[in-house]
Amino acid sequence: MQSHTPKPNPIPAEKLTNLIGDIYDCVVDPGLWPKAMALICNELHFSGSGIGLIALGDGSTILSASTGYEGDFGERLKRNMPNLFKLWGGQERIINFLQDEPIVLSKLNPRALQGAHLALLRRTFSPSFIDGVSALLMRDDTAFGMIGFDRPEDAGPIRARELACLRLLIPHLRRSATITRLLDVKDLAATTFADVLDGLKAPVLLVSASLGILHANAAAGMLLERRDPLVARGGNLATRSAAATRALSKAIAQVEIDESALGWRGMGIPLRAAEGEPYAMYVMPLRHSRRRSSILPTATAAVVIGGPAATSVPPEGVVAGLFGLTPAETRVFDHIVAGHNPAQVAQILGVEQSTVRTHMLRLFDKLDVHRQADLVALARAFASPFEP
Repeated sequence: MQSHTPKPNPIPAEKLTNLIGDIYDCVVDPGLWPKAMALICNELHFSGSGIGLIALGDGSTILSASTGYEGDFGERLKRNMPNLFKLWGGQERIINFLQDEPIVLSKLNPRALQGAHLALLRRTFSPSFIDGVSALLMRDDTAFGMIGFDRPEDAGPIRARELACLRLLIPHLRRSATITRLLDVKDLAATTFADVLDGLKAPVLLVSASLGILHANAAAGMLLERRDPLVARGGNLATRSAAATRALSKAIAQVEIDESALGWRGMGIPLRAAEGEPYAMYVMPLRHSRRRSSILPTATAAVVIGGPAATSVPPEGVVAGLFGLTPAETRVFDHIVAGHNPAQVAQILGVEQSTVRTHMLRLFDKLDVHRQADLVALARAFASPFEP
């Protein structure tokens, strides 16, 4: 079996943890978004950043924040937005950006940084603008959201290190933006999270590391009372789906250990009620922040229940994200779910059968299952919740 030297972390662990903590603090106080984005800009040598979430039904703004721009930036952005969208390939191309990958403008459209196009970018953002990078935060039937960062001339080209850091931050930015939308940012802007928790329309539960229910707002209480799709078992949070409960447990355990390594775990865990209504669970870390832990000091995380997570990936991809599978483990999982036995998987992937067995043992451990048939059943459980 080949040994692989682990890639060096593009950012010190303490700095990464602090940045992620600042991102999650924006959920309980949306006024902190400019500060969080400024800290990311300072670390990654960007000059400005903007985030926007838009409701697709009426075009209303769910969230809008920026940092590093002079003058009436909001008006400039609104006026030039149609032409800026064209530089990024148009709305249709933008909504198809990968949700875990930063998109660099100079790579996507080199002509955008020439002549009149570059002049437009510099009038809109900064006279020193030389490049930009954007990331898609959400896209579904109800909302669309992105975040962008601008590169100044004196920082030079956007490097691999900055992109690697953004890949680490994007899942947390997306989680924070998604939960902000679910909780209604307009209400939270006027008061504190703790003050409005019980009056929120979205079901919210505060849980311990062992999934003990420490608090449930009225909306969550209704779901628990009818035992669908949430269930309280011995005071612990569970669901009608064993697979969903397992994914939730793994996410909460990771929050307790290190929220910076949470990745896509606990992000849109799919559920379906007995009568077919689709839901999804979103985990927000609370432990490692004075601001968030003040909501309830003994709580490890908040579990927010919302509509189904918009995803176009197959169930294997959902499982990989929710349980933190490596690329190699995901490839083995994909082929096992497709019906191949370990010997066939080894032949397909061009590796030793012992390597496949090692990956399968890791899959059993991460997914808390014991047989190959359990892997297939788990993929099937995540394939069906949102199908009509």
